[in-house]
Amino acid sequence: MRDRGSAVVAFVLVVVPVAALVLAVLQAVAYLRVRDVVAAGAAEGARWAAAAGRSTGDGGPVAERVLGRSPGTAGVACAAGEEAGAAGTVLVVVRCAGPLPRSPIRLSVTARAVKEGR
Repeated sequence: MRDRGSAVVAFVLVVVPVAALVLAVLQAVAYLRVRDVVAAGAAEGARWAAAAGRSTGDGGPVAERVLGRSPGTAGVACAAGEEAGAAGTVLVVVRCAGPLPRSPIRLSVTARAVKEGR
């Protein structure tokens, strides 16, 4: 009769680590999804600002408008600038950063595109 209650103990010893592992995987998936959405928004902003006749400063607001249509990207701010590329090219750089929703993890993404007409 000494085994009485051992099934409950074994159940708890198995379920608690498995539940923690499942929650960690879900958090990783959420991070990767938001990172991919923010990277796509930053790339869209960089391509927009790199087009001939457009201002480089337009890249940040365009990226934020793209991100505004996606859930889970609230609080992500984007800014655009220029930097020198290889062989004298000018690159439009859009940097987006912000917190991951309901998490202490911060996200930072950079996208670049070659400026046309220079």
